[in-house]
Amino acid sequence: MTTLLKNRKPSAPPQEQQRLQVLDQYDLLDTSSDEELDQLTELAALVCGTPIAVISLVASNRQWFKAKVGLTLTETPKSSSFCQHALQTPDLLEVTDARKDLRFVNNPLVVGEANIRFYAGAPLITPQGHVLGTLCVIDTVPRILTPDQRMGLEVLARQVMTHFELRRNRIARQEEQKQLYQFQCALQTLQEQVKESFQTPLTQAMQVLQHSEYHALKEKVKEGIAQFTQSGIALETKIESLLHSAVFGR
Repeated sequence: MTTLLKNRKPSAPPQEQQRLQVLDQYDLLDTSSDEELDQLTELAALVCGTPIAVISLVASNRQWFKAKVGLTLTETPKSSSFCQHALQTPDLLEVTDARKDLRFVNNPLVVGEANIRFYAGAPLITPQGHVLGTLCVIDTVPRILTPDQRMGLEVLARQVMTHFELRRNRIARQEEQKQLYQFQCALQTLQEQVKESFQTPLTQAMQVLQHSEYHALKEKVKEGIAQFTQSGIALETKIESLLHSAVFGR
């Protein structure tokens, strides 16, 4: 069922700046194609029976298409985006006939060459509750999704978000490993520098110490020998004196 609303732009969702920061953290904008996301997008078009399906990410001034089927555009201005309206709700947004919906009746994508009539977008919601964009299906004729199609689109949107999470975690691990490797290299370099800075003066000091200890020991030995020699001479003199007294008497 199409809801008639005033012809105005949607107000910025709460914490829009935070939402944009979270979107940047996923590092998805302007990245290369992803085979798994392409397949999920194709499946969305198949389930809903539409010629067009898109994974749309809503940035500050544009919506960019991470994956698409039946569409040549890679992005459109945010001002003409259907998906910006989907940021307002955690539920699937369905527009059965855009010509009868005052939100879109003058939209360039409706009155222009794109000729959009039908739109349904399931929000891509992060674990923290931020809506990054939508998995949406589009047609050039009015239509209504069946309950099963709505459910299927929502399930596929959750799969897209799961893929985003896995990708983000993988990149985070790779970055951690890169930083760990850089830290280990820096630590090894520091250890080598510290070792070298201490080793040179330490080696020199040991050489001086060894040289000094050798001479000190040598002097002590010489002193000991001299003392022993003097003691020997004194002992010899004492013995000779005793023998002389014993033989000749005093």
